Order: sequence, then structure tokens, then C-alpha cells
Amino acid sequence: MERREECLNLSPTARIINSVASQEAALACILNAECAKLHKAVCMARSVQELNAINGTLVELIEAVTQLENQLRLKLELAVNR
Repeated sequence: MERREECLNLSPTARIINSVASQEAALACILNAECAKLHKAVCMARSVQELNAINGTLVELIEAVTQLENQLRLKLELAVNR
């Protein structure tokens, strides 16, 4: 509860920066989980087609994460340059 109260006492800019940091941490968790899943899938793949399918899924994830990263960067730039 103290952490929540501390966050409520932050300036709007600090809240935005805190929000970006939280979202970055969440993206890091997603990428770590995907890395573990990818490693296991590569070890279990039985064909080049399966590896291509895995690669396609990974490319989609990386593109989505890149878009989110760009949005977070813009959000952070707007907050800092207020």
C-alpha cells in the first residue's frame, strides 16, 4: 500500500515516467518468456517447416514489441519535454 501512496504523490511527469518503466518491465518479461519458449520449440522442432513457423511467430512478436517501444519512447519524450 505504501508504494501505491508514493506513486500517487508523484508529479504528473514522474507518474508518466513510472508508467513507462512499468511497461518496459512488462515487455522484458514477455521477451524473456518468449525466449524460453523459443529455445524449447527449437529443440523440439522436427522439420524446417516447423522452424519457419516458429520464426514467423517470433518476427510478429518482435514487430509488435518494436511498435510498443516506439510508442513508449514518444510518451517518455512528451513527458520529459513538457
